[in-house]
Amino acid sequence: MKKLLLTATLLLSATSIYAAAEPTVIGSGGERFSVTPVAGDGNCAFTAIGKSRTEVVAALKDAVEDNYAAYKEFNNSRRAMHDLVKALSFGSSVDMINSVLSQVESFIVENAAQYSSNPEDRTPATLAFEELVSFRSELGSFSAGSFDVSKRFLQSRIENMYYARYEAFQEALRKELQESGMPQSRLSSKAELKQSIEDVFARNNGRASWLPMGLISGVHERLGLNLAVWSSRDQTPGRVSLYQFSAPGDNVMDPSVRHVVWNGSHFDILTVQQ
Repeated sequence: MKKLLLTATLLLSATSIYAAAEPTVIGSGGERFSVTPVAGDGNCAFTAIGKSRTEVVAALKDAVEDNYAAYKEFNNSRRAMHDLVKALSFGSSVDMINSVLSQVESFIVENAAQYSSNPEDRTPATLAFEELVSFRSELGSFSAGSFDVSKRFLQSRIENMYYARYEAFQEALRKELQESGMPQSRLSSKAELKQSIEDVFARNNGRASWLPMGLISGVHERLGLNLAVWSSRDQTPGRVSLYQFSAPGDNVMDPSVRHVVWNGSHFDILTVQQ
């Protein structure tokens, strides 16, 4: 997803600020929109984005499940690579060693992109790959002692690889839930995270309160939702500015994008004028 989770707790109010249906507002880039007012019943954000409260909660809980599953798969693969290297000995055949190193190389390469796309960054994958190349280059010239030393270095580099996507997701989700009122003590396990998601979205159900918009933005892909949130708060009447968005190619005016406007306490629907 373009932005894993965006920190933004938005408030909901009882009524739209637009008295008449389909007035026109102008974006900061000259975009023109018609405004369709949404009822201020505590569910205005869900109505505006076209997704139900149930759909959003389900998408977030699925994201938690998938993130834990992906981490488990990565961790199992990392442990397997570590154990394959550990099982090598000075007396292992060159063919066996090369077979193991090829598997380790595939693991490193497959997971390199999660750290950084900058080749100059010294990521865990970069360090592991360098150790792999060094180990491979010494084949045929190792002593028994130097073989074990190099093997342990490679094992250590494999151990130091971590699942960056998992860490980033966990950190952002916990931050968003804490800003939405959940205590840190309830955000440790998978079950606690999923229950906290339910609790956050149950708070403002059917009444004017607040909405954790950052959580919705974090699962826009799962919801099949390209969303642009415009703000009329602190703007000249009839004007809106872009608050946050996720869109194909970063093109906020892509035809697939759904536009909504937030006035600091309420959401309404925007339709691009042709």
